[in-house]
Amino acid sequence: MEQMTIDGATIAWSDTGAGEPTLLIHAGVFGAWFQPVAPHVPGRVIRVLRAGYADGPPPTALVTMAEHAAHAAALLDALGTGPATVVGHSSSTLIVLELAKARPDLVRRMVLSEPPLIDPLLDPADVADVHRQVGAAIGAAMAATARGDRAAAYDAFMGAVCGPAHREVVAAVLGDDGLARAERESEFFFTNDYIDADYGKKIVAGGK
Repeated sequence: MEQMTIDGATIAWSDTGAGEPTLLIHAGVFGAWFQPVAPHVPGRVIRVLRAGYADGPPPTALVTMAEHAAHAAALLDALGTGPATVVGHSSSTLIVLELAKARPDLVRRMVLSEPPLIDPLLDPADVADVHRQVGAAIGAAMAATARGDRAAAYDAFMGAVCGPAHREVVAAVLGDDGLARAERESEFFFTNDYIDADYGKKIVAGGK
């Protein structure tokens, strides 16, 4: 993948195919969520690895959702794509919305897949259960992160949102190296994405 540094933050991307552009912005925890999907998307497909998930020096300061959106805008500007279909998954749906708000000229349409579990999207009758059930998992993940146990943090969160076979599924699709990288990248999620102050106001304890 190609790399670009924007305001001290490194992102990476691939750019394949031809035709109307689609930008894929991955969810939190790890960067390869769209890797199996990208080859099946028609037209020109740009898959980005966000700051904190790309190879290279990790960010030295908090990277907000708005800053991730600014990085996506800088990439589309650099590639000269014009307006694109922008696809977000889970937490990155917030990045897509930020991008559309800040740079509507770059967004032809939005596809928001599995938006995070923010209260306005939940049935009011389910809010307490979601907070209680998934909140326990993210609490365990954050506690594990605080004591430096990356594997336990990854398992606590992924087990709650993806089920008990999450390691087997990721390894089957991305390989053992991909699973190891996913676990390694998850540290950025727990120490950056999840503590973005604006993001924290929008998301309940269990979203990605």
